[in-house]
Amino acid sequence: MDLQNILTPLQSITLVDVKNIAMLALNAITEHIYISLFVYFIPALIAIKCRKFFKFFILSLLFNWTIIGWIILLSKTMNCDEDDGTITKEEAQAIYFKAMYDEYHI
Repeated sequence: MDLQNILTPLQSITLVDVKNIAMLALNAITEHIYISLFVYFIPALIAIKCRKFFKFFILSLLFNWTIIGWIILLSKTMNCDEDDGTITKEEAQAIYFKAMYDEYHI
């Protein structure tokens, strides 16, 4: 085979064809990135109902890149305490002291 026979099909490709091929490749890559991010953050998405969501989100950022970290964090989020509207003793004290401060410092 000579070089002319190899290059002839390539000469018929236009700039529009190259642009379309590039857009298809970019769309495929973007779709894979979205799916990967969804799988990566599944433990954090499950933890939305938990009281300590921010903690689980930060741990998800740090440790989900390993399979073991992902599995451990997923098991922790499955067993987390849900935010049922009750407040802890420290939160109640903070609300009380804020109300007292606001009442006397107007």
